[in-house]
Amino acid sequence: MSFEHPLHSKSNVDKAGDLLRKSLTEDVDAQELAKAQDILSNWRASHSYIINTFQATLRDKTKKLNVECLIAQRLKRMPSILNKLRLRRTMRLSTMQDIAGIRVVVNSIQDVNRIAEAYRQAGFLHSRMPEDDYIVQPKPSGYRSLHQIYKYKNTQNPRYDGLFIELQIRTKVQHAWATAVETVDTFLKYSLKSSEGPEEWKNYFAQASSALAHIEKCQLVPRFEDQSKQQAFTATCESHARLGVQTKLQGYNLAASLPLTTRGSYYLLDLDTLSSRLEYTTYGRDRLAEASAAYIDLEKRYSGTDEHQIVLVSAQSLSNLRRAYPNYFLDSHEYLKLIKSMTKR
Repeated sequence: MSFEHPLHSKSNVDKAGDLLRKSLTEDVDAQELAKAQDILSNWRASHSYIINTFQATLRDKTKKLNVECLIAQRLKRMPSILNKLRLRRTMRLSTMQDIAGIRVVVNSIQDVNRIAEAYRQAGFLHSRMPEDDYIVQPKPSGYRSLHQIYKYKNTQNPRYDGLFIELQIRTKVQHAWATAVETVDTFLKYSLKSSEGPEEWKNYFAQASSALAHIEKCQLVPRFEDQSKQQAFTATCESHARLGVQTKLQGYNLAASLPLTTRGSYYLLDLDTLSSRLEYTTYGRDRLAEASAAYIDLEKRYSGTDEHQIVLVSAQSLSNLRRAYPNYFLDSHEYLKLIKSMTKR
């Protein structure tokens, strides 16, 4: 399998990032913008190599730990990269740490900690950056997960040295919550994931996450630490009903209408939020370059519109992909099951 490698210096990557950030609010030269977009495309595609090597190591570790888990990987979507540059004005594109991402979904907090500790004890050449444990210290938005970030180092293939990769470890409960947030963002055109949007929706999801933290017996979300479990459940269910969350999320679900039998190594997903339609193309392991080129072409085609969400991801099957990235299938049934259990309790 051939992998793309960085063709530009980090200083030129940063200049491209600065121009792309500027283009979000100002007019820039069209040729310069196209050049910056090409630099970003190459920089992002180069992360495929380190994702591939990391996920192979991860599968080996989880097997030795005998941890049941779901593993998937993705390259960060172009709009997400640009939005991060917009929100963090001093960020340099060459140091963005989550362009390459691997997601691990496990059954329990204990499993999260076992995997995290195995990586802390690993004898890597890679540099391990400061860890973000949003389970011990949840974000005010309610986001809970554990992030480990590595700066890649490989003496046998130094072309990729210095690229970053994020390992995101979360439980099924935390995963269900995050899926619901992203699904609401998709259709109501909010950005709750970035702590932007109506206060009532931000408060609802923060409250719901704290209620779920009671279930998992872990740290509560800021602002809700003084709530009892019963108070948290009651407040969540009342907001859930008032905002019509059940009806909205059930109405978006596309998962039931899609096949589960398609297999491949890479999946290029195109979610049309206007018509609530998901199209996907499957690529074998030896067709990564073709998949990456198609990814870029689709992003360029729908550049400037938020009606299409394009992403290139990898999983062992479409079934695993649906479980790892259910927000692209608009599938929030696991989250709704959790809310239903709160209502009964």
